[in-house]
Amino acid sequence: MILIEATNSLLIMILLVMSYIDYKILKIPKCLINAIYIIRVVNPAPITIDNFISLLCLGFPFYFLWRYRKSIGLGDVLLIQSLCFYLGFEKSVLGIYYTSLASTILLLIQIQKRSLPDTPYPFVPIISIGFMLAL
Repeated sequence: MILIEATNSLLIMILLVMSYIDYKILKIPKCLINAIYIIRVVNPAPITIDNFISLLCLGFPFYFLWRYRKSIGLGDVLLIQSLCFYLGFEKSVLGIYYTSLASTILLLIQIQKRSLPDTPYPFVPIISIGFMLAL
């Protein structure tokens, strides 16, 4: 139990570092995304079919969103996929819900201010908030 909490804490620290980097330079280091997979393998909770179903059913639709719409970056897609694999199906659904809720709130604030940015917006901080709430 203590090791599970330690790996979750390490995941939160990685998400915070990724959020800062994405906010500053709009790039996500792939080594940090790979670290999430490594942390999941080290986590003593067993890896079940639920983790793979989560990756396929929840993670890959974001790939198609990136591939055909270009409305989300590839780093964001890879991060969502790694988090879906880490959390499993039920918590990933919650994470995506909280991420959608947070991004909708920020969009409404931007609309209210009448200041929608024309430049790319860092999405990792929003993803991190959503998935940390689901953790």
